[in-house]
This record gives sequence, structure tokens and C-alpha cells, in this order.
Amino acid sequence: MLHSKLSFRWIVFVTLLLLGLDSPASIASSSNRTMQGRSLTSEIIANASKPKAPAKKARSKPRYIPGGRGTPTRTAAGTVRGNMCRGDQPPVALIPQIKNAANEISKVEVGTTVSDRPSFAFYVPPVSQRPTGATQPIRFTLYGPDQKIHWSTQLPGNVSGVVSVNLPKTADPMEVDRVYNWVVRVDCNPNDQTERIEVEGWTMRIAPTVELRKQLAQTAPEEVPALYASFGIWHESISSLMELRRQKPNARELVEDWKALMDSANLKIPVAEGR
Repeated sequence: MLHSKLSFRWIVFVTLLLLGLDSPASIASSSNRTMQGRSLTSEIIANASKPKAPAKKARSKPRYIPGGRGTPTRTAAGTVRGNMCRGDQPPVALIPQIKNAANEISKVEVGTTVSDRPSFAFYVPPVSQRPTGATQPIRFTLYGPDQKIHWSTQLPGNVSGVVSVNLPKTADPMEVDRVYNWVVRVDCNPNDQTERIEVEGWTMRIAPTVELRKQLAQTAPEEVPALYASFGIWHESISSLMELRRQKPNARELVEDWKALMDSANLKIPVAEGR
């Protein structure tokens, strides 16, 4: 009986060999490997069919085009007044400057804003570089279209770098399509107010277009300065960039953005400033 069972098993084993098959245990193992292979293949196919994340879009640099938006201009000769102060560098009104064919600054552009109470930016050199004795309070004055004082404020004499002054809610809002003149005055001699230097700029409020509003709603904060610059909106371009630099003072890309914006407006302001 035992001989018969062994003979039967031998016959089955030989038959499997003749058919090119393996033992039952090997068949089970091969089946498992096949299933595993199919599972891995299915996983690869599934992963390949998943939508890939879009490649990160390169950030746009803020580049303003002076004189390219049809906004009014003023001659550059009158932007700095006062010759009683001695020194290397006067304050600078941060408004776009326009070069002539000889590559010289000949005009300044009236900076545009879409805000009824915008911020105004100007550069104040360190005390060591200012006209002699110019450590007295700095006065900022905004004149309305009628040349009457619209609003005025006083800053400490020790401020330096890029200074931003905001028109407060207590002041009347600026009117649309009207040009306002603003003046920054640095006194050189506390005993003689005729010894002073003044720099000035001009600003015009315009109504934002539908397209600008639409794109602002879809634009990431770090792209906002470039968007405003592309629409020729100077004040919001520089103020939004200054705000970003205050939030991220060590961000290299924002330093590069500042340089790009200043270069596009022909302004030579230290890269370390603007925050």
C-alpha cells in the first residue's frame, strides 16, 4: 500500500516536470510573485497617471517704465532747492526720473497712486553725509491742487534711510485726477530758516482699472509690487515692496526686487535701504 502511494506521487511529480511545471509549493510561490509583480506594476501605472504639480513660475521683477504711461512730468531742475547748505548728499524724493538722449536726468514723472491716502517715500542720507548742521527736524508738507497746505508733519532730525510718510485718515482724501505737490525740508541752521534745503515730488491719484482689480485678486503678495509697476502705479509699487522687506528683512529676492525697481525709475538709492 505504501509502495502504491509512493509510486503515485512519483508519477505526479514526473508529469509536472514533463508539463514544464514545478512542484505544488513552487507553483504557489510563483503565483505569489506574479501577484506581487502585478501589484507593483499597477502602483507604477497609478502614480504615473496622477497629475504632476506644475513647475514653479519664476517671480517677476518690478520694473517701472518712466514716461511710458502718459502721466504728467516736471522738469528735474526744480526738484532740489536751497544753496545755503553745504554737504555731499541732499535728500531724494523717490519719484521716477526720466533721462534724455544724453543719458542725463531731465524730467521727473508725477507718481501715480490708486489710494485716496497714499504713502510718500523719500531718502534721507545719514547725518554724516547731510549738509553741515542738518540735524534739525525734517518737515514733510503736502500741497493740494490749489497750492494750499493739504497736510503737514514733522519728523525727528535723526531719521535716515528710506522714510515713508502716510497720509492719515484725519486728513482729507486726495481727489482723483488731480496733481498734488509734496516737499521735504531739511533745516541747516536752527537760527536761520533761510539756510535749508528742500526736495519735492508730485503725485496724482487715478482710478484703478477693472483689469488691475482683477489681477490683484489673483496675485500673490510677493508679486504685487511687480504688478503695480507693470500698470504704472508708482506709489503702491514702492510701498508694497517696502512692506514686504519689513516682513522679510533678510530675503535676498526682495533685495533684488528693490534694486530692479530703483534702476527702472533711474533712482540711485542704496540697496540696503527700502524697508
